[in-house]
Amino acid sequence: MAEAFARRLQAALQQHDVPAVAALVAFPLRFNGPGRARRQLGRAQFMREFDRVFTPAVVQQVLAQDPTNLFQRDQGVMFGLGEVWAAAVCAPRQRSGCPVRVYVVNRTQP
Repeated sequence: MAEAFARRLQAALQQHDVPAVAALVAFPLRFNGPGRARRQLGRAQFMREFDRVFTPAVVQQVLAQDPTNLFQRDQGVMFGLGEVWAAAVCAPRQRSGCPVRVYVVNRTQP
């Protein structure tokens, strides 16, 4: 499940397909920018600020990740050195079949 998600995310990022990436994100998205900048982004704001969130450095880390070798723990799966985290996100009262979605992007450089 995580491998298939990783491949979809990589394909969307490689094509710079913002709507396809947004479809793989759980909103509000937690965005930790350089320094101590922490924000919650809704879908519309994410679409407008996509290139500030998924900078070339962040995209490079995701694209370099081997989908068959994702670091996994209780918080989900990690891309790169923690630039992107994804996990199964369930709708209220949904107990199974929850889709994997990006829930945080950490951008450490301006």
